[in-house]
Amino acid sequence: KIVQMLNKTILAFASRENAIILGRGGFAILQGYANVLNVRIQAPLSVRVLQVMQTQQVNNYETAEEMVKENDRTCSAFIETFYHIKWDDARNFDLVLDTSRISPQLAVDWVCAAAHEIDQHRVVRGKPTREIEVDPTLAHAIDDALKSAS
Repeated sequence: KIVQMLNKTILAFASRENAIILGRGGFAILQGYANVLNVRIQAPLSVRVLQVMQTQQVNNYETAEEMVKENDRTCSAFIETFYHIKWDDARNFDLVLDTSRISPQLAVDWVCAAAHEIDQHRVVRGKPTREIEVDPTLAHAIDDALKSAS
């Protein structure tokens, strides 16, 4: 039931258009919509471990490595259990970026260019997210949450 509600909530946010949905299986839920760009940002394990050490102030490499591996296992299990697809399969994404190979700014530029291309309707597949039917109560709750967040 919780995953069904998560799916409905992601679809409700997506129906508003111009939304960025990070994680939570968004790429699986929103497959096939005309105006959705599914992006996977990845890097080798060693790069991600060093990033965790820096951003979460973990001093021990092995501890940080286990944190990254545990996160990978959790994400993989969630996606495979509830959506029956591989979490790290590049075929599930429109754009896959390795941040150990390109700068964050170049990654942003590429994502923006791809999103602009889709926004200009140069790439068409499926129906647009604005056609998603959203429960009125959920839509109202999202409106309230977004108003209070701004």
